[in-house]
Amino acid sequence: MRITNGHKLIFTAILAILSDGSKLPPLFIFKSKTPVSNNIKTKFQDKALICSNSSGWCARDNFQDWPNLIWLNLNLKHNQKSLLVMDNFSVHKLPFVDTMFKAESSYHAYIPPGCTGLLQPLDTHINKPYKD
Repeated sequence: MRITNGHKLIFTAILAILSDGSKLPPLFIFKSKTPVSNNIKTKFQDKALICSNSSGWCARDNFQDWPNLIWLNLNLKHNQKSLLVMDNFSVHKLPFVDTMFKAESSYHAYIPPGCTGLLQPLDTHINKPYKD
């Protein structure tokens, strides 16, 4: 993506990999006061979920889209139980998360604080070098 005139494109990416190494479609949350157009969402619908909010950070509504459209949908297709391991980000611990996963027979767990370097390869090997 090319940007001119010194504008900064701020966004958050939610990335996930299955235990077999396959990647799930990411969720990109762009900083914008206007919603992402349906044209753009449709263009990338098979590759990524795209949304926006005023901060560019993950909020409840944005995070709720990813499990509903990607994680739980994947499990329903394969008719199997699953385990989603998340960090301790505050949105991941909202009450709706427990309710949503219990209703769909999917388990979730949280990485203990201070264990990112050991248990979150996306944060240590992809996100950190990119941010640096």
